[in-house]
Amino acid sequence: MTTILPETLAIDIDRWNAGMTIDTFVETIDVNQEATRRRLQDVRLSDQDRAAFAALVSPVYVVVLTEPWCGDSLMNLPILARIAEAAPDMQVRIFLRSQEPELTAAYQARNIKNIPVFTFFDADFHELGTWVERSQAAHQRIATWQQTHPELAEIRNATDLTPEEKQIRFKPILHVLRIEMEEWYHEDLQDATVSELRALLQPSAV
Repeated sequence: MTTILPETLAIDIDRWNAGMTIDTFVETIDVNQEATRRRLQDVRLSDQDRAAFAALVSPVYVVVLTEPWCGDSLMNLPILARIAEAAPDMQVRIFLRSQEPELTAAYQARNIKNIPVFTFFDADFHELGTWVERSQAAHQRIATWQQTHPELAEIRNATDLTPEEKQIRFKPILHVLRIEMEEWYHEDLQDATVSELRALLQPSAV
């Protein structure tokens, strides 16, 4: 989902440089590392999309707020990585939400509570826009999936289960969802993410 943010996030070059590169992120995570590596190898952009992002001749700095366990991050961060490779001067830095209370609070002040969050800046660190969690098409697909899996809401709303017990029961259901999500992204949801990010960055294209 694309959002234009009216307030600053107090990001400058020094703050941005404190984040991890995508390679460092992958090397240091202990959750979904193998799946992330596989997705980074498998995700490819079309020639048309590569050409569109190659037209972004001005520097673009990207801040990503995420966590390695996040399924939407697993789907979309590799897409961002391919976009950054296609753009001549786009660079990405990743920040973990659990380790960034100030940045997390700044996003929450804008009612942005989900991850991943991709915020794009120009060369002077003026915000170009922010993309949150997943595309609109992916939101619709997830909503349909949840309707066919009411057990997820039943577990979430159960008052006789501890948080730990809920996580144990969630795990196999979410594993199935993640497998299906990857199929959806191969089919058409990658195109939806790419389309939304192209629209967000289009003003900076020449």
